[in-house]
This record gives sequence, structure tokens and C-alpha cells, in this order.
Amino acid sequence: MGVIYRRINKKTGKAYIGQTKSTDRYGERIKEHERANPDDEFEFEIIGTAKEGKDLDVLEETMIRKHGTPKKDIDNKRHQMSDKNYNNAGGTESKPGGKNMTIMKLKKGDLFTIEISEDEFCIGQILQHTKKDIYIVVFEGVYKKPITEKDIEFAKENKPAILARTGDTFFNLKRWVIVANKDPQDRNDYYPNYKIETLDGVFVTTFDRQPIRKASKDEEDFYQFYNYKSPAYVVSAIKAYHGLIPMDDDYKKMTFKFVSKRANSLN
Repeated sequence: MGVIYRRINKKTGKAYIGQTKSTDRYGERIKEHERANPDDEFEFEIIGTAKEGKDLDVLEETMIRKHGTPKKDIDNKRHQMSDKNYNNAGGTESKPGGKNMTIMKLKKGDLFTIEISEDEFCIGQILQHTKKDIYIVVFEGVYKKPITEKDIEFAKENKPAILARTGDTFFNLKRWVIVANKDPQDRNDYYPNYKIETLDGVFVTTFDRQPIRKASKDEEDFYQFYNYKSPAYVVSAIKAYHGLIPMDDDYKKMTFKFVSKRANSLN
């Protein structure tokens, strides 16, 4: 039985979807990834199995489409199958940006659902929307499907759980569903300072990446680089926060507790 696996780059949060002919080969493939990328740290997970050949190709292409667009949202350089071959083989998942996918018009303040299990979801909100990315907060509460007006009203009263800079792919795929629009809370602890590295050294920046001053050695260790997390990685971080999968240091760096300590103290 063939294997479809997901590799997460823990520095960038981006996924790579791959396949192997067997579970034994999967173990060897992990080692190959690590040897080819000695400066990166990865997390691997088997996300599906299928019969080797066409069935495995269809499953891999489906998972690629679920995770986003190659070279943009994920580290895959291309799709596994062409639209024609995928559709003829029985594939049904829409390609991100394809004719069957609606490009959502997102706005600051949009509240949306994020599924974390078959019958449970969390609620997030867009805090900032630019052409390059989206900055979101996900609130702590967990709700049972279907969503109600009471859930939406109560969500913003919950503590913030996760903060992340991510993309719009899961909105366009309708995996994150907008349910309302309300003014976000005006709070500075959502917006961290960052650090950047230049030829002149490491500098502390504002949330919008404007340099403030050269960082001390302690500040180099304390502040984080501005980074993008794929929508799939955001979902994993939320699941880890609620104990559905193991928590690790990279997920912890997305928690409100971690981010708020680095929030706009120098702006």
C-alpha cells in the first residue's frame, strides 16, 4: 500500500505533499529530505494511503489541492496530475485558483470558522488584510456544529489563542467560512515587534517591519523574524493548542501568550 505524507517546514510553516510506494520507503524518504535540507527542521506525518499507481497519484493530487497552490502556499513545485488526468481518474477536489473556486473578498473584521474535528470548530477573525498576506487571531472557544448567532457573539469574548500571518487559500476553498464581520478589538498585544537581519546587523522593527534600532544580543534571541504560516499549519497549531495533537516549540510561538510578550513594546 502506498503512502501520502505531509512534510512541514518548522521555520516557514509551509507544507510539502509527497508519496512513497510503502511505509518502509516512507522512512527512507524522511532521511532523504533531511539530508537534502540540512539547515531546515521538518515535521512528517502520514495523511493517507492508497493502492500504488493511479489511486496513489489521485490521492496525492487531492491533498496538494487541499493544502493550496504549489510554489505559493506549499513547497511543492508543481501539481502531481494535470486537470484532465485528475478529473478522468475520478478526482473531485477543485484546484486553488481554478474556475470552480471563488476568490473571496476578505475584509478586516471578518469572523470565520476553522474546523478542528468532524463536529467541532473554532472561530477566528481577520485583523489585517494586505495584498501579500492576512493577519488573524483565533479565539480559544471550541463550538459544536452547526454554528449559531450566540457562538459568533460569544467568540470575541473568549481569550485569544493563536495569532498568525497566513494566506487566503483556505477561504477561497471554503474550508474557512466567513460568518460575520465585526470591528476587531483595539489591543496592542496582538501586534508584535519583529527582528530583521541586514548587512549592518540585526534590527528590531515595528509590526509593519519598519526598523527601530539595532538589536541587543538579548533582543536578537527574544524577538522573532517576520514569518508566514500556511493555513494548514495554522490549523495544526490550533489543534495542538486544544490538545488534539502534540504541542511543540513552533506552535507555542504562535500562541497569544508568546506573541503578546513581544507586542509593540518599542513602537
